[in-house]
Amino acid sequence: MNQRRVRCGYHCPHLLVNNFITLYRVQYSEEFLKARPPRVPSWSDEALAYQNTLKATGRWFGESREEVEWYAKHEYFEAPVILAIELDRTEAEKYRVFNIPLKPGGRDTPENPRAFSARPESEFFLPETIAARAHPIPSDLSAAISAIEEKLINPVPVACRNMAEI
Repeated sequence: MNQRRVRCGYHCPHLLVNNFITLYRVQYSEEFLKARPPRVPSWSDEALAYQNTLKATGRWFGESREEVEWYAKHEYFEAPVILAIELDRTEAEKYRVFNIPLKPGGRDTPENPRAFSARPESEFFLPETIAARAHPIPSDLSAAISAIEEKLINPVPVACRNMAEI
């Protein structure tokens, strides 16, 4: 039987156990999008590849929060929001882009994430119903979670705790 996770009141990926994995994505905040709606030329608006891109929005995830945070900083996101979702590992693997067959027609074919992915081994393309369950990680907790995870990954030996910042 799978165990979900220990409840602590906050999103704590380090407490996930057994067959569950946390996936992450970054997106603009709703306030940002309301203030600056995207502008697309009318000729581009009708292209099949663009329509498929719109249908895929909000469905791309990664398994590393650090990568998603890097992407938020280096891809010029203003007011980024990081979302997370916990899935059973077996279920998640069905949505790893590497495991989704490439369909003929490239980007003009709907539901064809392999045609868009630069890194299919590390990206996940979730169905809309599953992606909609992702929840934001509060930004004030993100640094605290990182610090806790770091201590769990690289614990300070008991003999050194007197000298280390804990």
